[in-house]
Amino acid sequence: MGPKQVVNEVITSSTICPEEKASIDVNECDTYPPWCRTIHQIRSSIRRISRSVPEQAPLYAALFFSLVAVTLSVRTHLSTRFVSLEEPFRVSPFFKDVGYIGLSTWELCSIKQDALDAILAGEIIKNEMVPSDSPPTIGRTATDVPSNVTFQHSLDYFNEPVQDDVLAPGVFPYNDDDRYSSELLKDDYWHCHNIHMSSANVGDDKLWDISRVFFMLGTIMGMTSTVLLIALIVRRGQDAKSRWLRGKLRRYKRNAKTQSVVLQQLEEGEKILFENNWRMLDTDYRGYRSISICFLVSYLMQSLTLLFFDSDICRKQVCLMATSAQGLLVASLLWVMSSLLILSMMKKIMRNREEVRRFKNMGRKKNVSMQNIQSNDTDTENIIFGITHARENITNDLHDTEMGNCTDAGNSLLSVTYDTKSFESEITDCSSDSSGCYDEVTLQQN
Repeated sequence: MGPKQVVNEVITSSTICPEEKASIDVNECDTYPPWCRTIHQIRSSIRRISRSVPEQAPLYAALFFSLVAVTLSVRTHLSTRFVSLEEPFRVSPFFKDVGYIGLSTWELCSIKQDALDAILAGEIIKNEMVPSDSPPTIGRTATDVPSNVTFQHSLDYFNEPVQDDVLAPGVFPYNDDDRYSSELLKDDYWHCHNIHMSSANVGDDKLWDISRVFFMLGTIMGMTSTVLLIALIVRRGQDAKSRWLRGKLRRYKRNAKTQSVVLQQLEEGEKILFENNWRMLDTDYRGYRSISICFLVSYLMQSLTLLFFDSDICRKQVCLMATSAQGLLVASLLWVMSSLLILSMMKKIMRNREEVRRFKNMGRKKNVSMQNIQSNDTDTENIIFGITHARENITNDLHDTEMGNCTDAGNSLLSVTYDTKSFESEITDCSSDSSGCYDEVTLQQN
């Protein structure tokens, strides 16, 4: 608390009677409705929290959001559940029906060889009662399977998935019959593996291919922006530390020459200034705008990935959003939040730059040598002591007059006791370059 704040507090408290103090402390918000007081309390709480949070916190929050967005993007690329199909399609009788497809990866489940051998050997009986117009049931008896039928027939059909009407001469089931669909077989009979879809696999579905390209561009742009943000945070930290060390060296030199009490107090608070008040150390906002634009481009690219829902496969099979598509939407929102946080940090740094410039201008206009500070410190203490003593006399006189008119008694005693002097204290921090600041006090007495 500076001398000016002390004098203002003394004068204000001396001119308010006890009844007025009680009314201000207790019944200040009685005239407001309850909802208005609640809003004021919430706003004051938010302000207290914002003061306790370091100014560089938006950068770390933006970095956290960008890392989460990168993780979700990679998960979307590797996932096989980007969308779910209301109408699953069948690749082949020996493949399980596909109900989920990924943006770049599919999961296809083929029947195991052991399960197929068991079906051919008649060890698996699915239904004993089969209509005459339906295909023969698997393995009603082992003797029903002709001796000349081998597993090669199934391999031939496996290699020719287009032929879905005949598997072998009227012996083996085909997957188009509902009674022999993949849902009737246990999961143990299937072997699942992932297939990466390329442009050649997609075929003539242009929107699918375009959505994949937009997704890859957005993911690469987001990863690059995250790396640039990490480099920016590291470089800003090193720059702030070097500025703090240079300012500390200059203060040591000044302290050795002047032995000023003010400089000693500032030297004790240097560490707190570096850790909690980065505002006066960081005035360079270069790089923030470009990284913010990169995050917005990542959001735009990944949003265009949703063109996948207009592709041919989604029009035919009716696609619905699955877990990976929802994660992609969350990642897009996180890119936007990271961009806004970086812009808010850039706005703070620009405000700090204006404050430093204003302090320099004030220092040039009101440049007083440090030797005048020691000569004026004694006068300042005498003024504060005199006003404090006058306040005690006013309080004693109020009790003697049995709580009379507070204003008249205060004015009468102030005219008799001490003639207070008004002064103005301004602390400016100036230096020859833009990296550090010096503290100078200008005292004007009237």
